[in-house]
Amino acid sequence: MAPVNEKKREAGKLKKHCLTLDEKIKILDANKKKKMSCRDIAKTYKIGKTQASSLLREEEKLRKEYENFQGKGFKHVNRSSHQKFKPINEILYSWFKNCEASGIYVNGPLHIEKAKNIKE
Repeated sequence: MAPVNEKKREAGKLKKHCLTLDEKIKILDANKKKKMSCRDIAKTYKIGKTQASSLLREEEKLRKEYENFQGKGFKHVNRSSHQKFKPINEILYSWFKNCEASGIYVNGPLHIEKAKNIKE
C-alpha cells in the first residue's frame, strides 16, 4: 500500500482509502499469522478503526467473495459487481437522460416515484 502523509491524515484532508478485495484478504491473512487489535491493524495499514473492525467482522463473507472472484479471473475488486436492481437502474437512467434532454428538472422524490413505478 502507498505511504500516507500522517499530517494530512490528522488534519482530515486525506481521502478515504478504498481497499481492493486483494488488499482486504492480505490484511486478514497477516492478521491470522499475527493477531492484532483493530487499532493496530488500522495503524499498520493506514485505514480507519471502523474499517479494520468491519474487515474482521466480515472475514468469512470476504473470503467467500474472494474465492468466487478468483475462479473468474478477477484480480482487483473493490465492491461487489452484482447489482440487485440492474434492470430498473438501466430503465431509470434512460428515463433520466430523456428528461434531461427535454429540459425537465428531476429531483429526488420524482426519481424515487419513477423507480417505484418501474418496479411495479
